[in-house]
Amino acid sequence: MKAFRNDSVRRRTIALGSALLLLAMSMMLTESAQAIAEDLFVDSEQALGSSSSYDVALGDINEDGHLDAFVANNGANKVWLNLGDGSFRDSTRVFGNSNSRGVALGDLDGDGALDAFIANSGANKVWMNNGRGLFDDSLQTLGGFDSTDIALGDLDSDGDLDAFVTNASQGNKVWLNFGGYGDFIDSEQSLGTSYSWGVVLGDLDGDGDLDAFIANWNTQPNKIWLNDGDGNFIDSGYSLGNGYSYDIALGDVDGDGDLDAFIGNGYYRQANKVWLNNGHGGFTDSMLSLGNAQSIGVALGDLDGDGDFDTFIANNYYSGADKVWLNNSHGTFMDTGLELGHPNGRAYSVALGDLDGDCDLDAFVANYSGWANKVYMNTSQACGELPIPIPGGGNDIDKDGLPDTWEREHFGNLYEGKTGNYDGDGYSNLDEYNRGSDPTDPNDPDIPFPCTKGDVNGDDQITSQDAVEAFQLSLKSSWTSDEVCRADFNGDGEITAQDAIEIFWETF
Repeated sequence: MKAFRNDSVRRRTIALGSALLLLAMSMMLTESAQAIAEDLFVDSEQALGSSSSYDVALGDINEDGHLDAFVANNGANKVWLNLGDGSFRDSTRVFGNSNSRGVALGDLDGDGALDAFIANSGANKVWMNNGRGLFDDSLQTLGGFDSTDIALGDLDSDGDLDAFVTNASQGNKVWLNFGGYGDFIDSEQSLGTSYSWGVVLGDLDGDGDLDAFIANWNTQPNKIWLNDGDGNFIDSGYSLGNGYSYDIALGDVDGDGDLDAFIGNGYYRQANKVWLNNGHGGFTDSMLSLGNAQSIGVALGDLDGDGDFDTFIANNYYSGADKVWLNNSHGTFMDTGLELGHPNGRAYSVALGDLDGDCDLDAFVANYSGWANKVYMNTSQACGELPIPIPGGGNDIDKDGLPDTWEREHFGNLYEGKTGNYDGDGYSNLDEYNRGSDPTDPNDPDIPFPCTKGDVNGDDQITSQDAVEAFQLSLKSSWTSDEVCRADFNGDGEITAQDAIEIFWETF
């Protein structure tokens, strides 16, 4: 779809824009990055529980529109319900009493509610949500291993969520969701013999299915297992680092369109590492060494609202407070100087999400050694995005109004929701879905919006309000084709004050 440029406005504003740009550059040069970001996160002063917590997953558990927290503990697991402003209350319910190491949320039985798959030091468990945040034990006992982490995704391309579980000193396991009802069967694969501590799923080689990136411990290299599309995994042959790795986050950190890996290393003060993807599943060391704490958890997200993925690092083992590193949009990370949480490190996991409804990404940190879990509020109020969710099962697992199959067909993955505008043509993804157009092509949709000249606000009548809105459009630097169709009353291809005048006279 064509975008129309207002050259007259462009000429009038270029001098002002140049002056502002020079001023901004001057300010950037005179202020340190640490000063800019020194208050990016503040402690909400909440102390949530006193258990030894290993992991946390965020999701709208009781379907009230807010992100709640499911915390996996060394003991009874807990759900903390968000009141909407980032303050949490105890649901008062406990789920299991095992040594739980990992938790993942997803709609496992196709009823639209977020269920919980728990990785335990022992048999793994599945808890089914009734949609109001009440969970029932599915009574499944999945394996008897010392499991450490869990990731959910549609591994066999049948439209439901399966589970990839990492184990300590035993082969990692793939559990397939049978029939989409949350009943899991062992795929009979045993993947690797390392002490695996973390797993994350993503399309690493660009073939459209979910592969697995594994963080391994005890000087054993991290591994990538490639999916054949049917849930069968083969070793890629890559051995990436040997830094006692605990956790991994995937995201396009260098802006080249593929999934890179940020790895948290957690022993003998080995630096965290960034591995860059060549788009085909081949990873190279970025040669960055990011901190020397014993990092247990990492999460990627746009923390400062500048469009790239930064990282929040949870540190443990008496090695330092939690840290925030900001990305320069090319995969180079800079320490903000922020130190959050216990100064000697008590964190085990971190999850990012907009907890207080102000558009930026806040942090929920699960702490160990009896140190209460903490919530850190982002003060930027700059809209931040998380890495694209992995493809899931069900018709609309991310609940954005767009079928998962349609999103995967056009974007290769689930995207940013119905209000997003992937190709920047002025039409939202939902508009393009409803009109059968291509959301990745700015010259589409093929079916134009219905348009009445002069009806600028689309209320099916021409009034003085339309003239006012046409004048407001004339001040913009560019317009969508729909705006031109409605407000370009004289048909000269531009929206000017003359169009507003002519629309006004049309009301008489």
